[in-house]
Amino acid sequence: MIESIGMSIVTLSVEECKALSDPIRATIVNILYHKTLTVEEIANELRALNYRKSITTIRHHIDILKAARVIEVAYTKEKRGTLEKYYSTKVRFLGFNDVSIEIDGSSELEKKISKIIDIINRKYANKYESKCNYCNTNHTKEYVISVIINKILARIFEKEHVNSNS
Repeated sequence: MIESIGMSIVTLSVEECKALSDPIRATIVNILYHKTLTVEEIANELRALNYRKSITTIRHHIDILKAARVIEVAYTKEKRGTLEKYYSTKVRFLGFNDVSIEIDGSSELEKKISKIIDIINRKYANKYESKCNYCNTNHTKEYVISVIINKILARIFEKEHVNSNS
């Protein structure tokens, strides 16, 4: 048996990583994944989760998330002479404590995933050659594979979310 050593691959920019490093901002992202809301509505949702922050503080968190392109203004609506902004996200943030998972290096699942990674490499990753902005190493294959897998997982989770709400 091979025991997991806690390694994981996360495809985030430095800005996204900083934006999601705060528990309130991570919670805002999770709230907006399910609903399109105004700042005041976000504040109400946070209060229901026992986060007591002022509207000004919440706006500050929203600005950080917008600057990192984690959330966006979905639309605006005029209400009592002012424009209200409604925020949304396509990002689903899953935050867990470290989970130790044992995997058998000879499993059929691992062999199948390796074959899929080989296909992805041949079709996509080998087309791109660029150096990492931070360590000047070529991580293109790992990055392309993780982006594709993340997109596939997002589609699967979205289908499950839609089906569970039907």
